[in-house]
Amino acid sequence: MNKAYLHIGQALWWMNGAKDSINICARRFGKSYMVALTIMRNVLEMPGSTGVFIASSFRQAHARTLPSALQAMEVFGWREGVHYVIGKKPEPKMGFASPHFQPSDLHDVISFANGTIMIIISQEVVLSANSLTIHWAVGDEAKGLDYEKLSNEVFPAIG
Repeated sequence: MNKAYLHIGQALWWMNGAKDSINICARRFGKSYMVALTIMRNVLEMPGSTGVFIASSFRQAHARTLPSALQAMEVFGWREGVHYVIGKKPEPKMGFASPHFQPSDLHDVISFANGTIMIIISQEVVLSANSLTIHWAVGDEAKGLDYEKLSNEVFPAIG
């Protein structure tokens, strides 16, 4: 098993255990590790839940922010194809639990072994969280997110 360590700033953030967290950090602070830990905690504490990964655009999510978070999850021991799959329904032989809500289009969905799903949503899409029942949300690169859209579209969908 890999050993992974947090530096003092990350460790203090983790020990705080805040329900809501907005982290203003310098470059190279290791925010992707913090995003990964948040995703992992939410997945483990809310099996079968629906979470969202919020990005300013799908391109930003798929090209920059999500790959860093997934790479950090791998450092902590979670592997694609074992603990989660991206953009497709898990094969029955994998033994994944079923989510409470199964979207018909899985292109922008990460499915986890315990039935939790994380839907990638883009603020470029009007009402991207509309009709969703969301249990948790994670956003990376908050300076690129429109807080008014979050307040009007995403926050009301969080149950």
